[in-house]
Amino acid sequence: LLGLISKQKAPLFGAFCSNQETIFQIFGQQFLALMSSHLQHEKIQEQFNEIQNSKIELTKLSLIARNTNNNVIIANAHGEVEWVNDSFVKTTGFELEEIRGRKPKDFLKRDKQTEKEHQRLTEALKAKKNVTVELIYYTKSGVPYYNHIEIIPVFDSFGKHINFISVQKDITH
Repeated sequence: LLGLISKQKAPLFGAFCSNQETIFQIFGQQFLALMSSHLQHEKIQEQFNEIQNSKIELTKLSLIARNTNNNVIIANAHGEVEWVNDSFVKTTGFELEEIRGRKPKDFLKRDKQTEKEHQRLTEALKAKKNVTVELIYYTKSGVPYYNHIEIIPVFDSFGKHINFISVQKDITH
């Protein structure tokens, strides 16, 4: 097309006739559509790669959470249980199905000795801050155990609080 509008190829160097103008407009529209499509394809490919990398990372993290000897609780932004690992079930006796949607404080009865620590935990959760505490909890069958708890608030890419992750270790021994 550039050859047709150069001084050596004079046919299109002057004013366009209506046929030439129509052809040039169609060509311009097609070129813009092709470039737009190419850019969208690149963006989609980039998003696809990010999703693949996220899946790989999620698989690794899932393996860690499932196979650790520590108790893991994933709770929603309101503190209600969404998931627990097998170690949590083994330590506490509570199955996920019976505690999903409940807050841990409602079923892991705490000992009065640790009320001050529990208050510190509550304040940190309200402020959406990391916190580490040691509490005496009771299993489903009523057996007390000393629990070292670290709770981390999780935020999405926009800074919105979406989850709490609690990693707990039975330190009774």
